[in-house]
Amino acid sequence: MQNNKKSIYTVVGIIVLVIIVLIIKAVTGGEDAQVESPMVVATSTAASTTESAQPVAGAKTSTSKSGTTPKAPSPALTDAEINAAIRSSFVRVPTSGVDVKLVDGSASYTEGVTRGKIQVGPIYAKVPTTDGYDVFVSMTLTDLEKEAVLNYVAVFHLTGKTVRYTSSLLIGDRLPVVNVVASTLPTVPLNRMLPYMDSQYGYRLTINYLGRKNLESVEVTPSVAKDMIVSVKNHIIAR
Repeated sequence: MQNNKKSIYTVVGIIVLVIIVLIIKAVTGGEDAQVESPMVVATSTAASTTESAQPVAGAKTSTSKSGTTPKAPSPALTDAEINAAIRSSFVRVPTSGVDVKLVDGSASYTEGVTRGKIQVGPIYAKVPTTDGYDVFVSMTLTDLEKEAVLNYVAVFHLTGKTVRYTSSLLIGDRLPVVNVVASTLPTVPLNRMLPYMDSQYGYRLTINYLGRKNLESVEVTPSVAKDMIVSVKNHIIAR
C-alpha cells in the first residue's frame, strides 16, 4: 500500500510540474507576442512604401505620428550665388516671346522692327516650396521704339544649384515694386498647411507697388500705394 501511495504521489507531482511548465511557456509566449506585434506594423513594407512615395508635401503623414513639424528645405546656393546665376541665365522677353541670354544681368533683343533691352535687378523674395524655391526678381523691359520702361516681377525656379526662368508679370510703365509677400490660399485644406508653399496646389502672392492716379501721365512720378494679388502654381505666376 505504501508503495502504491508513493507511485500515486510521484505521478501527481509530475503532472503538476508539467502544468506549471506549460503555464510559464504560455505567459512568456504572450508577452513576446505583445512586444513583437508593434514592431511588425512599424516596419511593414506597405507602411514604408506609402510614406516614401509621398512628395515632400505629404511628409506630414509621417511627421504627424511623431508630432514634429516639417521645416522648409535650405537652399543649396547662397543669395549671392542665386543672384549671379540669374544674371547669367536665359529669360523670355514678355512682349515678343524671344529667349535671350543675359550677360551681367542684361541683354538686347530685336523682334521685327521692335528693338529693346531687358534687365534683371534685385531679388524681391525667395519663397520655399515643396520642390525648391521660387525666386521673385525685378525685371525691366525698355522698348526703344516706344520709349517705354516696363517694370515686371519675374520668377526663377531654384532646384538644387539650377536656376530656371519660368514666367513674369507686368506691373506697369515705370511703376516701382515696394514689396512681395507669399501666403497660402484661403481655400487651402488644413491638412496641406506647411511652413513652405505647395507648388502643385498653388499659393497667393501679394505685390505692393506705387502707382498713379487715374488719367495721370506716365511722366508723373508714382506715389499711390497699390496692391496686386496673383496666384503662383507650379512656379508660374498668373493673374
